[in-house]
Amino acid sequence: ERIRSPWEPIPDFKQLEIAPRTQENKPIILQTLPIAPLNNKFDPRLLTGAFKRRDMHGAHIENFNNKVWQTELVKQSLAELAEVMKIKGHLHWIPSWSLDRLLGLFIQAKFFEENKTVGHWMPLPEQIRYIVRPSSLKELRFYVTADGLLAKRFPQYGYFKNLFVEQLLIGLKIAIRRYFI
Repeated sequence: ERIRSPWEPIPDFKQLEIAPRTQENKPIILQTLPIAPLNNKFDPRLLTGAFKRRDMHGAHIENFNNKVWQTELVKQSLAELAEVMKIKGHLHWIPSWSLDRLLGLFIQAKFFEENKTVGHWMPLPEQIRYIVRPSSLKELRFYVTADGLLAKRFPQYGYFKNLFVEQLLIGLKIAIRRYFI
């Protein structure tokens, strides 16, 4: 039903009050988007496969989509990200489903400053809609390559190493279940 409902007008961003994101916020404000906690240390317990990551919780985001980003940060990041995705010569690897996450985290890593605001959450009414499909209909997604690029380009951030190890182990578990069990 909501997918087919009429679109509401977008508020004028220049007229909106800017405030940190909290549970009490009114819907028609521009909520600040805090930077991801990239300076978290690598957690070697992840290598056991028995420990779950917890550093991804909080007000920060990873994905690029559905947010209003500071244009200058995005422009400066795109050229460097294209170089990171270069395999050889003019051949580039472009992720088919994790590009939004790769770009969102790349921008944050390139301009990392503790507690920095990197953009803003879209105010209501948001102008992006999508249908949430049941898990059984969703395709299998691996983020390990994108996370590996982030860990390689920004080795100083344990957050990316945590992401990479977690995704690598998830991929191994899925492969074992699919091909050996």
